Formats: sequence, C-alpha cells, structure tokens
Amino acid sequence: MTNTDNPHMDNKDEVLEKKIRLDDSAYRFKRVLEILLEADLKRLQKLCQDEKAETSRKLKNIT
Repeated sequence: MTNTDNPHMDNKDEVLEKKIRLDDSAYRFKRVLEILLEADLKRLQKLCQDEKAETSRKLKNIT
C-alpha cells in the first residue's frame, strides 16, 4: 500500500514534515539569537575594558 492509498499516512507525513520545518526554524532562530547575544557580550566586554582603561588613566592623572 502506498501513501496515496492511505490518506492517514499522507497526514502523518504532512505532520512530520511540518514538525521538521518547525524544528529547523526554531533551531535557526535559536542560532541567530546566540550569535546576536555573543556579539552583544563582546561589545559590552569591550565597553567595560575601555571604561576601566579610561578610569585608570584619569586616576593616574589625579595622582
């Protein structure tokens, strides 16, 4: 019996394909978020490093 002979199998295949597409979409969305968060973290670390350097420079000028 083929899938065309059994409409129930077609429905299962459609559900499975939809689940795969949703899982793939969710994975891509998660990866995009991870990439954005990593970039944001690097940017914040650089800002903190720059701020520490600026504070250190100001303290040296005071003393």
